[in-house]
Amino acid sequence: MSTSRAFPADSEFSLHQVTPANSDTTIPATLRLIKALALFEKAPDEVFATEELLRDSFFGDKEGRKYAECVLIYRGGAPGDEGAEAVAMAVWYYTFSTVRLSSRLSPQEGRRRRADLRTPPPPPPADSGPVAAASSAFPFPSPPPSNSS
Repeated sequence: MSTSRAFPADSEFSLHQVTPANSDTTIPATLRLIKALALFEKAPDEVFATEELLRDSFFGDKEGRKYAECVLIYRGGAPGDEGAEAVAMAVWYYTFSTVRLSSRLSPQEGRRRRADLRTPPPPPPADSGPVAAASSAFPFPSPPPSNSS
C-alpha cells in the first residue's frame, strides 16, 4: 500500500500516512495539530498526548498492539522536505466487540433494550463547554466569525 498520495497535479497539497519511516517528522507534526485543535477548542489543558503515546498507538505498543492510524495533509512538499508543513490530519482507531449487550438479557428484555440502543443520545447541554459541543458537531464546528468590517 502506498503511504502517500498526490492531489491533482496543480495542487500544492499531498496526503501522507504516518509510518515508522517518516515518524521523525510526522509524529511531532501530528502532536502539533492535536495541540492546535485543542487551543482552537479553548481546551489546551485537555491534551494528554505525547510523541511516545502516538508512536505506541500508531505503530504498536510493547505487546505489539496497534490502536490507531493517521494521515496528514502536507502543503509544500512531503514530510521532511524543506518548507513542507502538515496542515490537516485524520486519525482513526479500531474497536471490536464480540458480545452484544442484548445477548445477556432475556428475549423480551433484549427486544426492548435493542430499541433503546437505536435511539441516538441527546445533544449535550448548551452550557457544557466547547469540547462537548465540538464532539457533537460533525465533522467540525464552524470557525469563529471574522472581525473584518
